[in-house]
Amino acid sequence: MVPARTERVSVRCSEGRSGVDRVPATPHAVARKYAFRDRTSDETRSGTELIVRLRAGNHRRGNMSAARPHRLTLVTAIMGLALLLPSATFAAGSTRTLSGTLVVAHGERITASGASEPVWYDTLVTASGKVSLSFKGARPEGFFNGAKVRVTGTMVGGNLAVGGNKADASVQTVAAASTGAKKLAVLLLKFADTDPEPYTVAQAQGVIFGNSNSVANYFAEESYGQMTVTGDVFGYFVISVNTAACDYTDVGNKARAAAAAAGIDLSTYTQIQYVHNALPCGWSGLAYVPGRDSWLNQALGLRVSAHELSHNYGVHHASTMSCTVGGVRVTLSANAADCTSSEYGDPFSVMGSASTRHTHSQQLASMGWITGGNLQTITTGGNYTIGAAENVNASAPRGVRVPRGNGTWFYLELRQPFGTQFDNFGGSDPAVTGVAIRISYDWTTIVQSQLLDTTPATSTYADAPLQPGNSFFDPLSGVTITTVSVTGGVATVNVSWGPDSIAPSTPGSPQVAATGASTARFTWTASTDNLAVAGYNVYRDGNLLGTTTSTQWNDTGLVPLTSYNYSVVAFDAVPNTSGAATKSFLMPQPDTTKPTAPGLTGAYTKSKTSLSWSASIDAGGVTSYRIYRDGTLVATVAGTVLAWSEARQRLAASYYVVAYDAAGNFSPNSNTYTAPKK
Repeated sequence: MVPARTERVSVRCSEGRSGVDRVPATPHAVARKYAFRDRTSDETRSGTELIVRLRAGNHRRGNMSAARPHRLTLVTAIMGLALLLPSATFAAGSTRTLSGTLVVAHGERITASGASEPVWYDTLVTASGKVSLSFKGARPEGFFNGAKVRVTGTMVGGNLAVGGNKADASVQTVAAASTGAKKLAVLLLKFADTDPEPYTVAQAQGVIFGNSNSVANYFAEESYGQMTVTGDVFGYFVISVNTAACDYTDVGNKARAAAAAAGIDLSTYTQIQYVHNALPCGWSGLAYVPGRDSWLNQALGLRVSAHELSHNYGVHHASTMSCTVGGVRVTLSANAADCTSSEYGDPFSVMGSASTRHTHSQQLASMGWITGGNLQTITTGGNYTIGAAENVNASAPRGVRVPRGNGTWFYLELRQPFGTQFDNFGGSDPAVTGVAIRISYDWTTIVQSQLLDTTPATSTYADAPLQPGNSFFDPLSGVTITTVSVTGGVATVNVSWGPDSIAPSTPGSPQVAATGASTARFTWTASTDNLAVAGYNVYRDGNLLGTTTSTQWNDTGLVPLTSYNYSVVAFDAVPNTSGAATKSFLMPQPDTTKPTAPGLTGAYTKSKTSLSWSASIDAGGVTSYRIYRDGTLVATVAGTVLAWSEARQRLAASYYVVAYDAAGNFSPNSNTYTAPKK
C-alpha cells in the first residue's frame, strides 16, 4: 500500500464561525486552533487550520452503483477552498479596502421577451473570509476568476459595494486561462430519486463527445485541431439542494462529493460541467471566467455548453456597438455617449447570438489558436491582405489589427464557408464577402469585443462587414479602412491615417407632392456617414433653397402647371458632400372642385343605429367621410368605407355625412336621417 502523506491546507475563519464542519467527515482530516494578524483590518483573529491526510494513488472511476469509500485528493480540497471559507464580518456602512482572490461565475439570464442578459456572481476570498462584491457602474476590466485584486467600497451586510472611481478597483495579478488538451467530466444531476431524467447518459455523451456536431468536434474544428476535448459522462447523481433557490455553489459541492463517493477521481479532469434539472436561476448556463466549472440549467446543447466552456477557456462575449447621431444610425461616433452595446449581439460567434459559429479571430488568438506570423499589427498606411480565419493554410495573416491610440484596436476579420456543422456560411454571406471590424483590447485580454455595423442604415448586423469599395473612418485615431477586394478567401484592405475623407451616402427615395395651391413637400430617406450626417442642402432648379437636418423641405411660391427640378445633398462636419438625389415635379392645377354629396340612408334596432351612404364623386377621389350627429363630428372613416354604426342614443338623434378629397374640398351635407329616441 502506498504510504499516507500529510498536506497542510489552511482554512481561516473567525472564532465560532469555523468552516471546517462543512468538510466531509473523514478520519484523515484534523482541525487545529491558531491565531493570526489580519492585515486587511490590523486586528488579531483566531481561527482553525485544517490538516488533510491524503493517500496517494490512482482512483477508479465509477457511477452511482459503484459506491465505495471516498478519499479526498489534494487538488479537490484546494479547488473547494473558496466555497468552504466563511463569510467575513465587518461593520455595516464602514469603508473597507480589501485584497484577495476573485471567484467569479458568469451566466446568461433569459428575460421575459426571450432576450439574453448577463448575470455576474463576484466573491472576494480574503484572509478573513468571503465577501460578495457589487460594482457602481460597469464591472472593472480584468476582474475575472482567479485574479488577485484590491477593492475599496462600503460594506452593506456581507457585500462590499465597490466605488466607481478607477482607484477603487485594481488588478494586482491577472488571471491566467488554461491551455492545452482538455478533459471534461459531465455530471448529470437530479434532486430526488423520482425526478425525471431529461437526458440519458448516451444522449449527453453524443452532445458533448460523440455526435458530428458535438461540443468536442466544435472545439477541434475551431482550434484547427490544436485542442482536443475528451472526457466522460457520469450520473445520474441524486443530490439534495434547495430547489426553491439557485445555489449553484451548493450544487457543485454536492455533485463533486457524490462523484467522489462513487469512486470518480475528478482531479484528473481540467473541466467539470454540471448538467442539472431546472432550478429557478433565470439563466441557462453559468461558468467561471476563466476556470474549471460550468453549470447547465437543464440546457444541454452545443450552444450553451460550448459558450460556457469558452468562458472557462478565457474568453468573454462577442458584442455589438450601435451609434446614433441626430436620430441617424452611424458606424461609430466621436462621442461615446452616442453609442450603446448589445452584449450578445455578434451574429458570427457562439459567444454572441450565433448557435454554432466559431468565435472570432481575436478570441481565437487569445486562446492560442492563431499565433506567430498569423498575427499582424498594422501601424503604417498601405494595402494589406487578410486570410480567412478558418483557413489554417492561409498565406496571409488571419488575425489583423489596427491601433486606435487609446489601448484599443480595430480587429479585422474575413470568414469563409467551412465544414458542414459550424462555420457553414454560404458563398454570398456578408461575413465571407466583406471584412468584419471589431473593437477590443489586446489579444489576450478577457473583455467584450464590439462588432461595428458598417451598414448602419439597416437594422441587422448580419450585413455588418465592410464590403469591397466601402470605407470606414475612425474619428479617434484618424484611420480610414477601405475594403479593396475579396477574392479566393483573401481580403485586401487599404489602411491610411489622416482627416475624414469619407462622404455621406446619397439620400434615397426622393419624392415631391403638392400640399396646397402653391406649396409642395420634398422628402427623402436619411443618408449615412462613417461619423455623422451634419445636414442636407436642398436645391430647386439648381438654386439653394436652404439647409435642414430633417429629411423633408416644405417649398412655397409655386406656380400651377409649372415643372420644377428638386435635389438634395448630404454633408458631414468636414464637410464631405454626398451625391445629389434629384426629382422632377410638375405643380398641378389646384383642385377646387367639391365632391358630390353622399346619399344617406339609415336604420335602427333596439340597441344600435346604422348608417350607409352612396359614394361621392370627385375628380381626384374621396379621401374620407365625416359623420355628424346633431351637428357634432362623431367619426371619420376612409373614403372607401360607406357604412357606420353606433350604440342607440337615449334621445332622438339626427345624422348627416360629408365627403372630403385630398385638396381639402368637402361636399355639401348629405340628406339627414333621424333615429327616434330609445
